Amino acid sequence: MPPSPCYSSEDLISCQLTRSVQCAHQKPITVLRAAAGRVVTGSQDHTVRVYRLEDSCCLFTLQGHSGGITAIYIDQTMVLASGGQDGAICLWDVLTGSRVSHVYGHRGDVTSLVCTASCIISSGLDDVICIWDRSTGIKLYSIQQEVGCGASLGVISESLLVTGGQGCVSFWDLNFGDLLQTVYLSQSGDSQGVRQLLVLDNAAIVCDFGSELSLVYVPSVLEKLD
Repeated sequence: MPPSPCYSSEDLISCQLTRSVQCAHQKPITVLRAAAGRVVTGSQDHTVRVYRLEDSCCLFTLQGHSGGITAIYIDQTMVLASGGQDGAICLWDVLTGSRVSHVYGHRGDVTSLVCTASCIISSGLDDVICIWDRSTGIKLYSIQQEVGCGASLGVISESLLVTGGQGCVSFWDLNFGDLLQTVYLSQSGDSQGVRQLLVLDNAAIVCDFGSELSLVYVPSVLEKLD
């Protein structure tokens, strides 16, 4: 076995604060996301702000919610969506700061947002998942979740959605809203809810299950669906 490397103080990484934004919002920041050279913040002041990462310049202050911001989605294609305590979902043009669509989909807080090329997927404290057409803002359908599991969702592909349930994860056809398969995380019948769920490079899903973590391999699920 090779010896463990020895590090001197000269080998340590030197970190320092490069810049900060004072009074970024008028009230506390509740959501923070970054992608495509942009940092996006949501606040209890009902606004979303878009900052340029390289110099912390505020490019836009986006106004469209009547409650605090509870969820934000942004990706490398600069698709930006926000959800709030008012139950509304807004889609924004990051290049101009204009609002593309504004819909009400939930009774209470929007808890999670993800997007594909054709749709927006939102979940709320009402334990409902809504699928919206991105181009029209029309709700295509909704999925009723089990109590306490509405926030756990992820997109595996343009046509495959995964959601958390009581002791399980479920796979859905995004095109039609059909349930494809449910994978149970325990053989003991434990009904603890999946509250957080991460999709890892479209190859696996990691989720919490009570005090445990569970790993579900997506390829094995897809093989069973074929």
